[in-house]
Amino acid sequence: MNAIPPTPPEETAAERTARHLAMLRELAGIGMALARALGEQALAALAPPAPETPEPAPAPAPPSRTDPGLAFARVTRAVRQTIALEARIVADRDAPPRPRHPDGRPVRRPDRSADPRHATIRRVL
Repeated sequence: MNAIPPTPPEETAAERTARHLAMLRELAGIGMALARALGEQALAALAPPAPETPEPAPAPAPPSRTDPGLAFARVTRAVRQTIALEARIVADRDAPPRPRHPDGRPVRRPDRSADPRHATIRRVL
């Protein structure tokens, strides 16, 4: 079953952005659930063994092929990147449109060309 719905043919940019943001929120939620579980596993692996008790201990979890700390680090990095991407999409969506020439080229900011360091930088490079 495909979790990502197909793109409607006449989807507007705002609808596409909203759909992408919803997917990113879902990915971040799944990632956080994985990070919590892996964090608990990593902490349990570091904990000293419990003293012997007369009751039989529950069966240990099957050994993992990867280090729980490494898996936790990878998942948390993916969550951070997901959050950063979501923030970037929202910032781009909410930013005012950049001015453009009639041919579509972006208009240069006047403050950049007025910077006296530009001539020196161009000469050196």
